[in-house]
Amino acid sequence: MQERIYIKDITRLQEIGIKFKERLIDKITIHVFKKHDLSQINHVNGERYILHRYTSKESVFGYSSHIKKKSHFGYKITNKLNEEIYDITCTYSEYNYDVMLYVNPSRIGGLQVTEEILKLLGITDENSKISRIDFTLDFECKSVSDFIKYLNVKDKKNIDAYYTKYKNGDLYELSGVYYGEKNSTKTTKLIVVYDKSIEQLTKKAIELTDTHVIRVEYRIKGKNLSDIKLENLTEITKFNPFKKLEFVNWEAKINDGNNIKEIIKASNLKHNFGLKGYTLGYRKLNKNRQFARDYRNIFIENWKFFLSDIWELYK
Repeated sequence: MQERIYIKDITRLQEIGIKFKERLIDKITIHVFKKHDLSQINHVNGERYILHRYTSKESVFGYSSHIKKKSHFGYKITNKLNEEIYDITCTYSEYNYDVMLYVNPSRIGGLQVTEEILKLLGITDENSKISRIDFTLDFECKSVSDFIKYLNVKDKKNIDAYYTKYKNGDLYELSGVYYGEKNSTKTTKLIVVYDKSIEQLTKKAIELTDTHVIRVEYRIKGKNLSDIKLENLTEITKFNPFKKLEFVNWEAKINDGNNIKEIIKASNLKHNFGLKGYTLGYRKLNKNRQFARDYRNIFIENWKFFLSDIWELYK
């Protein structure tokens, strides 16, 4: 196998059918301890923002299905011109009055605005803690299959794919892949690659185009977040969780068109990487740790691109 070439020119991702779209801190989950009773806070009139509490019947959205299974409330956020910005959703159990608060900094104006909103609610490091942060990179690509064919995710043993039925229930589409143990309570880092367009399709009556939005979401929770303080959320920008993810522009090159073994190997390579994605395809063909020996003549890596460089570039 040839010497690896690492590039930093983001426009070259288009050579593998991928285009970068945006970088987001998509969601922060905050555990508010019961000693800080949010149920007593109904209306807050701050210098720049007004918060108005709503009940579950008035809720206009929910982050995911698990929220619907618990009692929930939230706060609508408006500015002084009475323009609605967004809202914050909270959930709680009838048996445990601690509250889980979900806030999306990218939709309410960024981390500094989020800090201000949390202060209006009296949420501090003394009565709450951050339990999870979702870091995301959005790209444009034809499908999840086309995307993961060039995505290498290192150091994740468990890989699970999931499919979504759409178009009147006639078709199933690979809509996402979990890298890590998604159902384990011990998992503190989980990577999810999923089709944001198909997710929106299942929620709204929209038409799919040839180009989909593919999201790479890195979910971090637990002790990994212990250094981030609620009163200084901008520290989150120092995180770069994408250091072990890379795009690989590869090809299966047949050197001798009359060599049946080479043709079979190239076909096998394309099939496994195309069907299972780069990470799982490579893992399967390297089962006996002989990938370098068996495929060195036909497996060409034109270049690699670290996703961590994208995160740093678009801070």
